[in-house]
Formats: sequence, C-alpha cells, structure tokens
Amino acid sequence: MAPSLLPLGHETRASGRRPWPLIAGVLVAIALLGLLFLASVIARGDALAFDQTLILAMRVPGHPDVPIGPAKLPSIARDITALGSGTVLTLVVTLATILLLLAASGGLRR
Repeated sequence: MAPSLLPLGHETRASGRRPWPLIAGVLVAIALLGLLFLASVIARGDALAFDQTLILAMRVPGHPDVPIGPAKLPSIARDITALGSGTVLTLVVTLATILLLLAASGGLRR
C-alpha cells in the first residue's frame, strides 16, 4: 500500500532571503549603461561644454582666473591627486600583499 501524502499548508511568510545575484546584475547593467552614455557624450564632443561649465562654476563670477575657496585648496587637491600616483599605489599594494601573506601564514596572531 502506498504511503499517504500529507497536504501542504499555506505558507504564511515569504522567504527573508534577498536576491543578491539579481541585485548585482541590475547594478552592473546600470553601470554599463552609464558608461555607454558617457562614451557617447565624449564621442559627440559634448564633454568639453560640461567640463567648462563645471570649471567656471568653481571660479569667481566675472573673474575666471580666480578660483573660489581658500587659497590652500589647489594645494590640497594636488596632494589628494598625488595619492593616486603609481608610486603610492605600488607601496599600498605591496604593503597589503605582505600583510595578507602574514595573516594567511599565521604570523599576525595576537
């Protein structure tokens, strides 16, 4: 004789799991569309007008040679830009690699 089947009850609560692969896929698709839009703007030559508008917005009106903000701002911007140089990035990657290798070998135990 075949075993009797139990009827399935109504599920009262939806699953609490988030669809992370779907969310990641949508975010990647949005990023790619943004990249394509940016590429089309640059290809048309419209990026120059946007750059000029942005640069002039950071200048004193009527005096495009005088930037707004404190006098130290250009120096601060240069210093922050230098953090992305090849030398600094090489040092950071080398240090991170050494720390990760030490952590993987158990050399960083407390």
